[in-house]
Amino acid sequence: MDAVDVPGSMRLVMPGNVRALDPAPAMFDAMLAGWTRQQQSRLLARKTIADRMSLVAGILIWARR
Repeated sequence: MDAVDVPGSMRLVMPGNVRALDPAPAMFDAMLAGWTRQQQSRLLARKTIADRMSLVAGILIWARR
């Protein structure tokens, strides 16, 4: 079965010859980068995107306690 490269997938964000030492955070960062690009493509205000990213970062910090 062939792999499908959907926008924001880790394969599109990281070069093929690079392997993450800890794939979970790398995948999470790639997901956030893809989500940011998706919001930018919808022409959302920078402040809206920044506020949403701040909320996600806050949840992540809270979850790691």
